[in-house]
Amino acid sequence: MQKEREQNDENFLKEFLKEFYRQIMINIENYTNFEIILIKWTREFFHLNKKDPKIFL
Repeated sequence: MQKEREQNDENFLKEFLKEFYRQIMINIENYTNFEIILIKWTREFFHLNKKDPKIFL
């Protein structure tokens, strides 16, 4: 059970990092709002995946 949870968290983190990079590449053109866009996206990503950001960040 613990091993399964760790694997799930690892997969979540990998997906988060891939999508985070993708968001940077997409939103870099809008540099003035870049930080706000990434903060909103990060919150939404964690919420949709039902993960606690305090654990990962």
